[in-house]
Amino acid sequence: MWKHYSRRKTIGVILVLIMALMGSDLPTVSSTRERNCKEFCGDTLLPYPFYTKSRSCGRDGFKLECYNNSTLKIELGKILYHVTSILPNGIIVDIMNSNCFPNLESFRIDGKHNYAISKDNFIQFSSCKNRTTCKLPDCNLPYANVIQCKVVNPCCFSLVYDKTWEPGVTNFDRFSEWQCSKFISWGFPGGTNYTSITGLKLEWGIAGNCTSFQCDANARCEAARDVKAGVRCTCNVGYEGNGYIEGNGCVKVCTRDGKKLYDKDCVDWIRSNKKILEAELAAAAVLAVGIMVFVALIIWMKRNTPAWKLGWSYKSQWAGLLANLDEKFNTELFSYKTLYQATNGFADSQKCGHGSVYAGCLIDGRHVAVKRMHCCSTSSQQGRLQLLNEISLISSIEHPNLVRLLGCCLELEDPILVYEFVPNGTVAQQLHREHGDSLVLFDWRSRCAIAADAAGALAYLHNNLKAPVYHRNIKSSNILLDSAFECKIGDFGLSRSVIFDGGTPISTTPQETLGYLDPECLQTHHFCDKSDVYSFGVVLFEIITGMKAVDLSRERKDINIATLAVAKIKADSFDDIIDPSLQVTHQPRVRAMVQRVAKLAFKCLEYEKENRPTMREVASELLAIHRENDVEFEGNKSPNKFAF
Repeated sequence: MWKHYSRRKTIGVILVLIMALMGSDLPTVSSTRERNCKEFCGDTLLPYPFYTKSRSCGRDGFKLECYNNSTLKIELGKILYHVTSILPNGIIVDIMNSNCFPNLESFRIDGKHNYAISKDNFIQFSSCKNRTTCKLPDCNLPYANVIQCKVVNPCCFSLVYDKTWEPGVTNFDRFSEWQCSKFISWGFPGGTNYTSITGLKLEWGIAGNCTSFQCDANARCEAARDVKAGVRCTCNVGYEGNGYIEGNGCVKVCTRDGKKLYDKDCVDWIRSNKKILEAELAAAAVLAVGIMVFVALIIWMKRNTPAWKLGWSYKSQWAGLLANLDEKFNTELFSYKTLYQATNGFADSQKCGHGSVYAGCLIDGRHVAVKRMHCCSTSSQQGRLQLLNEISLISSIEHPNLVRLLGCCLELEDPILVYEFVPNGTVAQQLHREHGDSLVLFDWRSRCAIAADAAGALAYLHNNLKAPVYHRNIKSSNILLDSAFECKIGDFGLSRSVIFDGGTPISTTPQETLGYLDPECLQTHHFCDKSDVYSFGVVLFEIITGMKAVDLSRERKDINIATLAVAKIKADSFDDIIDPSLQVTHQPRVRAMVQRVAKLAFKCLEYEKENRPTMREVASELLAIHRENDVEFEGNKSPNKFAF
């Protein structure tokens, strides 16, 4: 009875609100405000807070010089630079001079200006004496010829990818280790593609913070991203202007017959159509009531069908289990409807590789990988409870080389897991050319970095959590590559967290992929940290040889890469199976490092788990080799991190 009363009450509240809206007056807006003064440089009107002559037209720190009534310039460190553009969040200055490239040390923003170097810059340094830590050595920009300047010993750097870049940078002293004397900058909008426009973007912000700084009543205050303790004002949606009280503020804007109406004209036009709006609202109210009645009827019919009752029973079961967890369940819960819409109804076109994993995009813009599990149809209540505890643990893990579990859906019999989306495929796809030759082909330096990062992530799972987590399914197809081609280990959602009791290993059914499975685990069904070590040893041989872990096209005795590699090492002929694209024959030091990794992989494949190293020892050794690898490449002309 109370359900029907609740529905009637809801409909009544909606009707009251609609009628109240119909009878209320529309809000008024302030009349159009003009700035107290306007300053031009030629045909260019300077927006607030910039000024050229009268300080009352702007703010301290934003003075520009107008030369020949046509050219805007700014003085930075006693040097005048041409201002080519004034943007809502910055200015573009032309740093070129008669000597072609400007001097690196001479560019400095003094304390009297409220500017900082923006991250939206792509910098090419030149005349560099030390490029050992250069992010992009030997970069060849397609627009370098536009400036007609000879580039000597270049070193490129995209500030948008520098995670250590902090607000308030006013010079290039942080790059002094490269010992470069010249530089040039390109626009780099959005951190994706630089343009042919040379110039350095300086972000500006008015000194202060949004707690104390007051914008126009119809504007919002936002912190300047790259300026330390700097703010800017932006008009709210439906308003236009610069947002500052001292400027022209914000005025109401609307569109009539394709033309914009501002402020008072906009409000007058809206009021003139009030009767039409009232009629439309009345019709909408009638339609809304009809829709609500129709929806209520559909809901009643669905709730009385067996399928709906079954779905509701699963929700109730999971809800009951959540109340009995060891710790609070802090994992984000997604509705099935949200994930269904994000994956276009779990369409085959959204599938990512093998299994039931789908690419999706949530309403908030996040790109995710949605994995449908098939595990609970025969599970006991205790098994489901353990699974929830495990999901809660894994979603709390944050590591740069582990795929993040964002949340799950508990509205069906089997949970649906939601992971962050990793866009550039897997190490297996790259090594085995699964998508043709157009993909990235790793050089040794890149492969060594990926191996070291992956080992570090597994060591973190084994040693740095309250309850150690074993992956149980390590393979090259579970090592993914993000947008910067750095590795992230995925598919550890089925891992088993272990609370040690005297070092006793897990007794479980092996779930690893053939070719990677620890032979001792296969016989004893006892899984431990050394089982992950064995699987990782197989991955290392894949990285070195470029071969698949299991390949039925090879001779019978060589089908398994682990068996093949061990036999080659024992016969002192391992060089025969090193990936030819690594060209170790002409690089003796690289060959030595490859052999060191091969010996480490050989130890990982020891039959007796006691003879295998720990994952922490593997990670430490690979990190040492990777650092030696970086030393090997210092000062040498080498390809970019990835060769296309």
